[in-house]
Amino acid sequence: MEVECVREGVQSETLRQMLDSGQEQRCLTVVFKGPRKSLDLLCQSVEEAQHWARGMRTLQERVENMTQKEKLNHWIHAYLSRADHNHDDKMSYEEVQTLLQMINIDLSDQYARNLFQ
Repeated sequence: MEVECVREGVQSETLRQMLDSGQEQRCLTVVFKGPRKSLDLLCQSVEEAQHWARGMRTLQERVENMTQKEKLNHWIHAYLSRADHNHDDKMSYEEVQTLLQMINIDLSDQYARNLFQ
């Protein structure tokens, strides 16, 4: 959801400075939305670069075609996953507190603990 576009070939000054000729078709640049600018990649082969570019574009297309319900489900799942620090698919009280902070819900510790129990 954070990817703005995928550009094949040498699309950045960084790549131009680092590469030898003949490697251009093995490169791609992932441009992100927001403050994170881009990620330059040099693949092992031209086919691998094309495979990554095609896969990223397919994912972008799927995200663009998501319904509001699918977007909401994705958002909820992303926050729950980020809050589950030990990745056990269970939420401890501390993990629930982290989740509440991430979504800007301010509860007293006692009230939150009562709800959790």
